[in-house]
Amino acid sequence: MTEYFNHVTHPDDERYDRVTIDIAPRWKESELSGDGWRFSYVVRFWRKGEIILEHSTSRLEWLMQRVHLCFLNYPAADDKAFDREAWKRTEELCDQPGCAAEATVFFKRLKRYTRTGDELAGSSYATEYRQFCLQHTHRGDCALDDADHNYERIPNPRPKTVDNVDVLHDWQAAEDADQFTVAMGTLLAFAARAPEQCVRDAADVIRRSLSIDTAS
Repeated sequence: MTEYFNHVTHPDDERYDRVTIDIAPRWKESELSGDGWRFSYVVRFWRKGEIILEHSTSRLEWLMQRVHLCFLNYPAADDKAFDREAWKRTEELCDQPGCAAEATVFFKRLKRYTRTGDELAGSSYATEYRQFCLQHTHRGDCALDDADHNYERIPNPRPKTVDNVDVLHDWQAAEDADQFTVAMGTLLAFAARAPEQCVRDAADVIRRSLSIDTAS
């Protein structure tokens, strides 16, 4: 029976491990309003040495409000300021918060715990694992979730890549197929009483949400 794996981050992972704010001066030249210096403030959200998110405003007060919103909400799917390629590069690194070293040691998580110490049911579809660099292999015995007694060392479980494209897990493909089946069933039921253009629009939404390539 094939064993599938799911990477889970450290329980203290706060998504970003460094936030910097800098002033960005620039010289403006204009025949209409004249020449002069202009200033803006730039906030950068870092993760394991990578700049993940960057925003700028002309007032520091406005920027601080934006910082608060960035921590409250994940970036929207169309947020161009969020560097998804940089985020993806951090997924190959050590799970120790703030560590940017390459992950070389992999552990199967034996039990799942809440932050208050309650044990949770295990995953029903995949074995959960974490990854660390050599410096952070030893996890100690103070915690419940992230502790030596809750890990079992395993070979590298990460999916192999072909020309830098991740190989899709079977369980991921099955989930996509299930989503497609449900979505198409809903669409067919809707098609019986909706105008043709509405059906086309709904089908386009389904294709985009499930990333279905219809060109081939």
